[in-house]
Amino acid sequence: MNEDKQLRFGILCNGLVFQRWQAEIIRGLRADGHQLKLIVLNAAFSNKNKVNTLRKKLPLNQLLYRFCYRFVFKTKWRKQVNMCVELNHVPTQVCHVWSEGYSEYFLPEDVEYIRNQQLDFILRFGFNIIRGEILDVAKSGVWSFHHGDEQQYRGGPPGFWEIYDSNRITGAVLQRLTHRIDGGVILKKGWFGTIKHSYKEQLDHIIGGSMPFVKQVCHDMITDRAEYLDAPPSNTNAQIYRIPGNLQMLVFLLKIIRNRILFHVKDIMLSEHWNIGLIDASPAKVAFNWRRYRGRVRWFKPLPVKLFRADTFFFRHEEKPYVLCERFDYRTMKGLIELITLDKEYRFSSAKTAIDGEGHFSFPFTFSLDNQIYCIPETSATGLTNLYRFNPDIKRFEWERVLINQPLIDPVLVHYQNRWWLFATLPTNASGALYLWFAQSLDEPFIAHPENPVKTDVRSSRAAGPFMVLDGFLYRPAQNASRTYGGSIVINQVISLTPLEYIEQQVVELKPDDDWIFSAGMHTIAGDDKITVIDAKRHQFSPTASFNKLKRKLTYERKKSR
Repeated sequence: MNEDKQLRFGILCNGLVFQRWQAEIIRGLRADGHQLKLIVLNAAFSNKNKVNTLRKKLPLNQLLYRFCYRFVFKTKWRKQVNMCVELNHVPTQVCHVWSEGYSEYFLPEDVEYIRNQQLDFILRFGFNIIRGEILDVAKSGVWSFHHGDEQQYRGGPPGFWEIYDSNRITGAVLQRLTHRIDGGVILKKGWFGTIKHSYKEQLDHIIGGSMPFVKQVCHDMITDRAEYLDAPPSNTNAQIYRIPGNLQMLVFLLKIIRNRILFHVKDIMLSEHWNIGLIDASPAKVAFNWRRYRGRVRWFKPLPVKLFRADTFFFRHEEKPYVLCERFDYRTMKGLIELITLDKEYRFSSAKTAIDGEGHFSFPFTFSLDNQIYCIPETSATGLTNLYRFNPDIKRFEWERVLINQPLIDPVLVHYQNRWWLFATLPTNASGALYLWFAQSLDEPFIAHPENPVKTDVRSSRAAGPFMVLDGFLYRPAQNASRTYGGSIVINQVISLTPLEYIEQQVVELKPDDDWIFSAGMHTIAGDDKITVIDAKRHQFSPTASFNKLKRKLTYERKKSR
């Protein structure tokens, strides 16, 4: 293993004006010390007259999509970035290709020249479907992004047909190219919730979320953990999709309009109403025997529809059981942290505010250390992640210090193999990408994991409660937000947790019981060896919530128009 190793890479492109996401990947690799040794330019785009000829040959039946893609669906990651000055010292090879059907092949002399540069890998940011010897000139091949799940959608356009088909999940892969269209060796893969009401947001979501894949593979290469580079290609036989015709594009635009109307109407008219339930068994026992225990929930009395309780955690102090949760108020559109005292039979006894202040508070993760009870609530609106300590005399949590100078979503700590590990998602992708930090002690600064985000999967990234330990194995509860926010809970077994690697795999999913009044979703599970606390939601009309959400949307639109 040599973490100081520098990789040599090249780029296949149509010119030195890149899309922003491509430019950021190139800059990130160079900032990490990797060397851009060769730029391979497509000769077909080096002649302006040739470009004009290509434009004239564009099929008229694809005109509506191409017009919208260029002028309507403008996104931040597809903005043009001119890197001519930045890359003016990098050797450039202008290559002609010859075509057979949809495939492009490089001339033997160009292949040999590129091979002699002894590149570790090549990024494809241009050309079309390339085949032949060019695929093997670099040590680890030619890498290309496919913004779609290759098991369902081969071809393109990126993230389009998932909206058209009302598919709730959109995949994205970084692949080592082979002779098959989107049937390469999968290097990294992620899953994103499909944004059905906005193609612009859909594109930014999947493009931005998949950008770290290249850096992650490079890190695996220099730490000798990239065996997958030589894995068998994907065995997909999925349909190959192409650019939609004008009629299909018209249908797509109508679907976008319909989805946007339904999205806003549902958001305004139906509000989430969460509640807390108790089960007389440990979280691990409940999770791995869910069918047995899901009918044994004892629910708290629900709050009025303008309020709800969610994000349940549990601790004991001097043998007294407490539930710590978020109490959200639709009148202020903010949450605070509430402490609920339970009696000896684990029934509701009393409740009081435990943490509040400016901004929104939620997800009060609790843990004990040196006979003290601590809490790390989500306070992402403040731009910080804070640590609080329980004061039993006043039954409140008091601010201790800033834990990490960064806004985190649903942070969870676990002490494992003599290190503290901090798991969280970020506000930019709150449910879809898992990040990790570690420290030797809580008094030391946390170090970001080199492969962040360590997981990109809307189905099992965002935390759903504290870790569980069963039979010596570590398990991480996570939210499945692919269908709806807080749709269900996924239990993941930790396979590897080191400063270089994090691997987990799903073992069980906890879904709300159809017989529950609160059957629309659940997203936290916690407890100890005697009791489990969960939360669950239903959708309900609340005049207060509807009015405030409408006001918030109108305020946002006014600010955006300025």
